[in-house]
This record gives sequence, C-alpha cells and structure tokens, in this order.
Amino acid sequence: MGTEFILNRLTSLANNQEWQKQFGEKTLDPRVITTFINKEFKKTDQYKVGLERLNAAYMPDKYAEDNTNAIDGLEIIEGEFSSQLLNLGTLDSALSVIENASPLLNEGLNWARDFFNSENQKPTQKTDAYACGGEDSPANKLYELSAQLVYAEQGKTDKLLLTTPLRNLAQRHASSLPQIVSIGAKGSGKTFNYIQLCRRGNWKKFLEEAEINVDRNQSSRLTSTFILPFTHSKNTVDDAEDAISQARLSFYKKAGAQDSFKQSKFIRIKDAALRNPTTDWLAFWEKNIIDLHNLGGQITDFEALNEEMKKQELQTIVVIDGIEDLFPEVGDSEQEALAVKNLLELPNRLREIRNCAIGIVIFIREDYVEAVTAQNLGQFVERYEPYQLQWDADAFLRLVYWTCGQAGLTFAQDPVANLTTREISVKLHVLWGLKLGSPSSREAYSVRWVYAALCDLKGRLQARDVVRFLKYASKKTRDSSSVSQLTDRVLMPQAMRNAMNECSLEKVEEAKKELAVLGDWIKKLANIEPDKKTIPFSAKAIDASMEQLEKLIEYGIVYEDKKITEPHRYYLPESYRQGLGFTMSKGGRPKVQAMLKDSLGKIPVDP
Repeated sequence: MGTEFILNRLTSLANNQEWQKQFGEKTLDPRVITTFINKEFKKTDQYKVGLERLNAAYMPDKYAEDNTNAIDGLEIIEGEFSSQLLNLGTLDSALSVIENASPLLNEGLNWARDFFNSENQKPTQKTDAYACGGEDSPANKLYELSAQLVYAEQGKTDKLLLTTPLRNLAQRHASSLPQIVSIGAKGSGKTFNYIQLCRRGNWKKFLEEAEINVDRNQSSRLTSTFILPFTHSKNTVDDAEDAISQARLSFYKKAGAQDSFKQSKFIRIKDAALRNPTTDWLAFWEKNIIDLHNLGGQITDFEALNEEMKKQELQTIVVIDGIEDLFPEVGDSEQEALAVKNLLELPNRLREIRNCAIGIVIFIREDYVEAVTAQNLGQFVERYEPYQLQWDADAFLRLVYWTCGQAGLTFAQDPVANLTTREISVKLHVLWGLKLGSPSSREAYSVRWVYAALCDLKGRLQARDVVRFLKYASKKTRDSSSVSQLTDRVLMPQAMRNAMNECSLEKVEEAKKELAVLGDWIKKLANIEPDKKTIPFSAKAIDASMEQLEKLIEYGIVYEDKKITEPHRYYLPESYRQGLGFTMSKGGRPKVQAMLKDSLGKIPVDP
C-alpha cells in the first residue's frame, strides 16, 4: 500500500549516512494517522496484520540497538470512526457533527490541550523542578519511598489508595458485610490491599476514607465491625506486622478476649492436617476461624459464633492473605488443592447464615483459583469480578500519582480520588513530561511509553512493576552526572529508558525464586548461545520442553502466536526480555508492537 511504500523510503533515508550528515538534525520520525477504524475492524486479523506491516515498514537501524526497548518505533494514532459522519445534512448540522461526534477531532483537541498545558505548566515549587542528588531533591524523595513500596509486605505508608476493587468493596458493602474473594495475578497488589484494610481497623473508618456516606443509624454498628486479620504473607515485616497486630488487638479489646493467635502455631496445625489424608478441610477452616475470634470454648460452628457475636453486638470481617506461602504445592498436592478449594467455599458457607455477623475477604492468586476450580471456573471468577485486582490505564495513573503524593512531591497533593484520569495525566507531566523529550519533539508520549513498557503482551500490568520502575527511574535521575536541558520534570528520559533493564533483571531474579519452572529454564538458558536467544524463538532453539513452555505461557512470561505454525512463534514481554538476556530481532519488533497495540487498545489519555 502507499503508506507502506513511503515508510520504506523513509527508512532508507534514515539509514543513509550521507542524508543523515546533511539533514539528520532537521528531520523527525514519521507519525501515521489511521482513520475509519471501528471496533469490529479491530477484532479482525486484517487489522493486526496491517499494524505489523506498518511497524515493519519503518524500521531504521537505530531501533536495532541493544539498549532500545521493543516498544520504541513508529507511532500510530488511530482516528476512530463515527457513523454520524456518513449522513451530513446542512452546513450547521455538519459542523455540529464534526465538533461533537468526530473522534479524530476530539483527539486532536486533547493533544493540543495537553501540549499547551505541558508548555505552560511550571513547577509549583522549586523542589518540583529537576535536581540531581540531594536528600531534598524530588527524584531522591521518590526513590526512597518507591524503594520501600516495591514490597508491600513492609507496609511503609498508611494513606489509602482507593483502587477499583477497594472502591467496589466499599460501595457494595456500605450496609452489609462482604463475603468475597479478591483474585489477582502475582504482584497485582493483594498484600498491599490486605494491609490497607488492616490499617483501617474497623469497617466504618474504611468506608469514611473511601468517602462513602455512613447512615447515622448504622454508625454505631459499623464502629463495632472489626477488620480481623487471619493469615498473612510470610514476608510481612515492620510496619505491616504492626498494622496486622493492632487490628487484631482492637477486636480482642472490645470483645474482652485474649490475643492468642500466632501464625506459627496455625502453620503447625495446618501441616498436621496436610499429613492426615482424611482431613475435612471445610471443617478445618471453620474451626480455625472460630479459634481466631477466641470468644469461648463452647462455640463449635459458625452458627454458634454468629449468635455469640450478636449477643456482644460485634461484627467481624476476616481478611486472609498469604495462601501461596501456606500451600506452595497446590498444583502437585491433592491435599493442598483440597485445602484451598474448601477455603474458597467459606463465603458461600457464611452466606447460608441469616443476618450473619461474620464477613470474609480472601486475597488469592488467580493461578490458584484456576488450579482448584476445575468446574464452573468462569462462573466463580464472574461472581467476584468487581473485586478482581486488575490494573488498567486509569488505575496505573492513579498508582503513580498516589506514590508521588506519598513521596511529598508538591504537584501531587490533591486527593487522587477527586481527579479525573486526564487531570492526573496532565499533572504527571511534571513527573515525566508530556514526551520522552521536549513537548515539540517527535519522541514517544511518556505515559503510553511507560504503560506499554510495563505491560505483558496481553496488556496485563502488575502494580509491583509500576513502583519498581519509579524506584529505578528516580534513582538513575538522582545519580545522573549529566546536565539536562529538561528542567520541567522530575524523571529524565534517559533514566526512564535505562531503568527498564534494572526492572527486568530484578523481576526475573524475584520470579525465579518463586516459580520453579522459570528457575529451571534459566539454568538451561545459561548454556544457550547468545545468538539463539532472539525474539521470536522456537522451543528447540532455547531447549525448552512443551510442558515448560505451557507453564511459562500460563504465568505470562512467554507468549505464543497461535495464528502461525512455524517454530519461531514464541515471544517475551519487555519486562522479562532484558532480564533473561534476549535480544529483539528486526522482524520480531513489528510483531511485538502490533501485539501491544492490539492488547492495550486505546489508553484514556492518548493524544
């Protein structure tokens, strides 16, 4: 097609040394605007092939450098199609339709607005301008906090980040106790949300911080509705442990009971139950949650516990985390699988009790749910979908802004809950600029670049990776000895680009300790010649069995292009590629870019 031909010619010019010497400083990378793109067309293979061909058509040599991220490349802006443009009547009606119904015009206006805001937005205080080093520099403040937040088990902040699952939890249970399961991938924020609930202590405080109006008649009852932690992650330390202990103590003090729960003691009880092939796991969980409440020896089931709670005018919401630590072999052990399966039945069990005074929130990894819920998996996941830990573009921006606010950066002091997605995006120009360069440059838009770099090839994002990126990007900015002309932002573009390698290395090092299949594969990769570790790759080239690949695909580490049958059909997301020592082939880059474009769709703040 014509556009493809022009892009090929531009590639030739970009790779021509004589041209670059004469015109290089005056030329910019092209940008493609596509029109008449509707939702139905995006679902077709033709759309995906078109993206691949466009990306492949403009592939100058600079994108083949080792330190270039796979997401760097041709920028494609999609002008979505409006059917109203097919039926234009009078001039006035035509202008009205163009103004109000044209997605392309709206995108152009949004781009101009963002560009203007970025050009004219000045740091509100001196500390929000670029400054290398120093304890008071914004980069250092952001580094110190994000380094602590990477692992939520440390519980280093007490302000509530109202994620979508927590917002749904508050809104749907303002007058009733939750009896739910919150499902999320590894690193999706399960422990983070668990500790946030523990810090609130009682349900009334959580609802108030979530800005839910509490009925005056229910105020007293909600004050006596305690968040009661049961199990927690084995890595929980410091402030997080204090928050968990304090939440339990608040309940025991009100109930006049002794704080007798010790996780180490529970683990011994659990291990003994695992050794017994006749263990009734539903009864096991019921008894241990009764023991957690410690309201008397005569209570033998949930019904009796419920009656005692009503007598004392108490309610509890039991919160559970760390299931992966308690049952690490759930995929291979029938007993462990039964234990987890029956744990997930507890919400149903409690819902059987009329006017139940016991709520429950179980945080669990999605692969555990899949492992123990062979039947009706879709129905189970759908039931708890409002509480599922998924990080879309809006949640990603809110997490970044919230982290900046926690670090004390002055541009991020407005409550995150009061801001729209676009307002947050504009405010974050002070963090990373409108683009990875000056606002008038043809560099990538910062927000989309970061979002795409951290997502896997199915468009999934992990909260831990976002905070990890902020940690390394701020550290590299702080430690930079170069003098930058970009004084309008906290994070420097080169520091952001270089941070991806550190993020990937740390992510791989962390994952191989927790996923045996990845650790085994890494040992094999050590004996593979570097030139074979190229994306896309075949199973044979990297000495991986089909069983290994299936597991790696399941964990989101490897992606298989099932539309083709040729051996070289396996890909890695950017967050794993560099840490595993793979390079991106010139032919693989367009495919990865097309995958990301298709998976991410349209980000709400795209220009």
